[in-house]
Amino acid sequence: MTSSEKREVGYIKSLKHKPLGYCQYCSGPCDQEWAKLEPTTGFFVYPRDPVSISSTIGKAIKDLKSHSSNTSWMDWRKLPIHGKIIFCEICKAICLTGVVVSDITTLNFNVLFELGYAIGEGKPVLPIRDTTYERDHALFEALGIFDTIGYKDFQSSRDIVSVVTKPKPSSVIKDQNILVNRQQPIYYIKSPIDTDASIKLNSSLKKGAFDLTLPQS
Repeated sequence: MTSSEKREVGYIKSLKHKPLGYCQYCSGPCDQEWAKLEPTTGFFVYPRDPVSISSTIGKAIKDLKSHSSNTSWMDWRKLPIHGKIIFCEICKAICLTGVVVSDITTLNFNVLFELGYAIGEGKPVLPIRDTTYERDHALFEALGIFDTIGYKDFQSSRDIVSVVTKPKPSSVIKDQNILVNRQQPIYYIKSPIDTDASIKLNSSLKKGAFDLTLPQS
């Protein structure tokens, strides 16, 4: 085992869960059992469809598991979700993994939510995208957020194995804690019709003590 592999194994073994202060499912602190759970090297989240992509990722996970006995890779489809709150199992898997590998090819809602949750939990994330799938390419380009976060392209299971076995993200996306500058004017173009939404927006801006700059008539 190389020195980098030893450091990674040590990091994975050191992962511990910090109980959530509040969970919407139990309306209070997390009530899940954590003692018997084992941390993993990486946790893959991806949609079932299209099958061409999910099968490619599934093969990559299988190859990764046989690649080294010193690493452990979790596939969301292998989670014990029968008769349980699915998100609780997803949450535990995210909290106890070294990196969350998420397929963003089709911009699947559940995957994007889980990716956002992982970022919120302070987990390193590794978005991946199949460049051979063109159907949602225009939407992907229009969204643009992954030009900021960054992602890796793949075309085959070999590509995925290559990506995730290289040095993985060691840092997390942190909150910038930027203070709101209430002295900076907000240029607000008011709707010509006072709908409920525009009235609420106008009221919220005024209550927020922002300096509103309205267009001159």
